[in-house]
Amino acid sequence: MIFFVRTAFGLILQSTIYFISFAIVSQYWVYHQELLSGIKKATPMLTITNIYYLCFISLTPFATSWLNDSFLSRDSAIATAKR
Repeated sequence: MIFFVRTAFGLILQSTIYFISFAIVSQYWVYHQELLSGIKKATPMLTITNIYYLCFISLTPFATSWLNDSFLSRDSAIATAKR
């Protein structure tokens, strides 16, 4: 019974963190689309900046996975909050 409770809690925790990560990435995606909707021609500097921006956004699942692995760790909570 205890194993089932721990497994269920772990699954709920992982699912919650996944959906939080998905919501954060979705929010950035919508903002990104709004930000670049008025651009008629992309310059090389804009493309490079866009690649850096998306590179850091792609780290969101890593930070949320780290939060899941060490749920009560102060460092992982700070890293996730700074996204």
